Amino acid sequence: TPSNSSAASDVYKRQVLIPFFLLATGDKNATLTLTAILLTIFTIAENHRLSSLGNFRGPGRRLMFMLYRPDEYIGIGAHIFLLLSCLLVVLIFPKEVAIPGLVASFLGDGIASLVGLKVGGFKLPSGKTVIGTLSGSAVVYVTTALFTGPLPALIPAVIYVALESFKLPVSDNLVYPLVISAGCYAVKQLGIA
Repeated sequence: TPSNSSAASDVYKRQVLIPFFLLATGDKNATLTLTAILLTIFTIAENHRLSSLGNFRGPGRRLMFMLYRPDEYIGIGAHIFLLLSCLLVVLIFPKEVAIPGLVASFLGDGIASLVGLKVGGFKLPSGKTVIGTLSGSAVVYVTTALFTGPLPALIPAVIYVALESFKLPVSDNLVYPLVISAGCYAVKQLGIA
């Protein structure tokens, strides 16, 4: 989930390009290679950031507060989990499942965060807002429906609401793409799509 800073949301916007790269090329190996290279580069940068935490002063400190959510200041940034989940989804699932699963989870989670932050309102046990969760679910539904049709898209949308409703023990950026893609895979295997 992106924070409210524009710098952090830029990271998320760029990661949506991975499923579009897979869609454009149709090449899982090239997509896996690209994602692995990006994950390696960002992991090295993240390791440097985490090992330098005590040394951040002035502009470097302000930049860190712009790019990261409070729970990420001394932990791994969301972009690492997103890249890892992209890598796993592309590795595990066929491209017909990976593309809608990744696009739906990225767009849904991003919209949920934006709407939740802007509108606010009643919160779920996870701490996320009902309006944000419903907005994200609608985006997951519409995005998935473009690939599967309207009825099968209900499964990933319901999965999204379930995931948003409870506090997860790990980053939602790791879980959402995997579980929503698994929902898309179930739809495909059950012959609903």
